[in-house]
Amino acid sequence: MTDPQPQPPPSPASRSLPDPDRRLWESPCNLLIVSDVHLGEYVKEHARIDYLKRTTELDRDFCEFLEYYADNRQDALPWRLVLNGDFLDLLTMTITPSESLQKRMPHLQLDEEEKRYGLDNEEEKAAWKIGRIAERHPILFTYLADFVGRGNWLDIVYGNHDIELFWPLAQQALVNQLVEIYFGTEAVAGQTEEEYTSRIRFHPWFIYQPGRFFIDHGNQYDDFTSFNHRLHPVMPFDPRGLAMPISHFAIRYFVNRFRGFRTHDKDTWTMWDFIKWMGQQNRQNYWFVIKSYFQLTRRILSYTLRTRQADHREIHQVHRQRLHQLAQQLDLEEDRLNTMDEMRRLPIHYTLGGTLQATAIDRWGLILLSMLLFLVAVLVPGSLFTIIGLVLLFLLVVFRKPALRFLRNRCLGGEVLPGAAVKLEEAAHSLARLWKVRYVIFGHSHRPLCQPVPGLTSSWYLNEGCWLVPELKERHEGGCRSPLTYCLLLDREVPHAKLLRWCQRNHRPEPFLAHLQAEVEPPEVIIRRDPDQGSQNGAKPGGEGKGPAAGSDSGAPALLNKSLRKQRSSPSR
Repeated sequence: MTDPQPQPPPSPASRSLPDPDRRLWESPCNLLIVSDVHLGEYVKEHARIDYLKRTTELDRDFCEFLEYYADNRQDALPWRLVLNGDFLDLLTMTITPSESLQKRMPHLQLDEEEKRYGLDNEEEKAAWKIGRIAERHPILFTYLADFVGRGNWLDIVYGNHDIELFWPLAQQALVNQLVEIYFGTEAVAGQTEEEYTSRIRFHPWFIYQPGRFFIDHGNQYDDFTSFNHRLHPVMPFDPRGLAMPISHFAIRYFVNRFRGFRTHDKDTWTMWDFIKWMGQQNRQNYWFVIKSYFQLTRRILSYTLRTRQADHREIHQVHRQRLHQLAQQLDLEEDRLNTMDEMRRLPIHYTLGGTLQATAIDRWGLILLSMLLFLVAVLVPGSLFTIIGLVLLFLLVVFRKPALRFLRNRCLGGEVLPGAAVKLEEAAHSLARLWKVRYVIFGHSHRPLCQPVPGLTSSWYLNEGCWLVPELKERHEGGCRSPLTYCLLLDREVPHAKLLRWCQRNHRPEPFLAHLQAEVEPPEVIIRRDPDQGSQNGAKPGGEGKGPAAGSDSGAPALLNKSLRKQRSSPSR
């Protein structure tokens, strides 16, 4: 696979939205909806060659999933594979281009920060990162290219971890990878590149079919991951880069500095959970963790200040223009689209209270105030200060949660926030009423869910969960407990959706039974600082602890043998 050729960025006039329009559903098809594959997340865990040796195991299940459905159509209809956000994980990648490549391609040259933390999210650099993901997952991209080549459709909604697919060059880089794999330099009988690429579409926000379904990644309804201007999510003070929700800061400047540390199960962690996590680390890491935390906090506060001081009028104007354009393309009522846009959660760092909450400064401040009151009571015994200090200390300890709530709501303009799953559930119920659809389908929370919408007799909220391999492990006690979940939506007179598991043992879909939850077993590792910040060149094969493919799997060679089947001609070629 080749690097995308250097070229100047398109002019603003050429940066039109992708072309989903009202004709999208003229050809009937059934839908497969998958989200949160986070392809590329593990590129920072291993040296390049070690990673390539492990990708067969990493990609095996998804390739079998694609092959199964390519071979098994329902009602003789083609499939429309919807990658509903975070298919790629460009946020956690820390690999950087070689020095020789930087000399040949000046737009890939690194500044000092990028040498330490990895490439930023500028357009040309995003295209390069997509090429590296495809290079490290050749089998998965081969099966994905073949899935499209066999007459199926590919629809891509970008989420918060792959928001860089907003850039036209990044979209083109992904399409080019699939085209190059499928066609190479050869002619394919019965199919042209134009016909092939016409079945690949990018959606800037959501997929909607009136009265039937509404599909969205869901990050706009989570203030830790939302963008204030979804259709033009650039930084107000530097439009060459994309805006960064506070979760992006946490991943880039903290999480990426520790091997084996994952964010997928941390949205409900309290400050005490992080303190316990820190206590499990090696002692020599304590100061590094503390230093990284303070550096992260400083960066967030600086970014918040610059964002508040910047002029947002031009970005807002472009966003409003694109809302109007999207309404025309999809033949939607613009008022309803504007209503949905207003339903987004304001990024948490847009308020001082939200910033203090997200960085835990409010909780540390409460702890320090309690310690100060205790010292006053101890150092000035028998005085009025002692009585006042002890009373206030007692009140702070007993009523700490109401005190924090009052501090955020009344004094700092923030609020106490629920977890991502609760926020998405609330948003899904509102969207079902707004768009009057049978199904609202989200990803983002990584928690599979199927429930009726209260007050509506024929509307359902589904969350397709995630496809995280191999962090989650499969169990079969009492039924399949595979953590690889997705939605299947059949195009019938009354659309019918199912929430399914991909069984890793039987290599086929199994019903999702809510009482059979997949067991989460993160790798048992001591998180250690990455000595090669922003680079893979010095990483050692094997890494620390159980990496993404630790151990052996007797099924892995089977996929390599199975990949030889790609040499045959598919029915559509």
